[in-house]
Amino acid sequence: MPLTVLHKKGLLLNGSHPALLTVYGAYGISLETGFEPERLVLLDRGWVIAFAHVRGGGELGRRCNAIAVTGLMFNPTHMVVKRQRA
Repeated sequence: MPLTVLHKKGLLLNGSHPALLTVYGAYGISLETGFEPERLVLLDRGWVIAFAHVRGGGELGRRCNAIAVTGLMFNPTHMVVKRQRA
């Protein structure tokens, strides 16, 4: 599962910092990851911000979305959290 991760430059990535994980992928709608100034407050305070691009959104096209809707693709969101904590 593709993952976009944002953090302050130089932040030690050892799993000790709070994180905000945003996950959405349904109905062919893409998760937008554009600039939002309110995220800067979290980043300045040592947070890690992550966007999980699960199947079902529009990022990978209509075919991928159609397969996800049928339930043939597995979206292991819990594995993203587990992997990032390791």
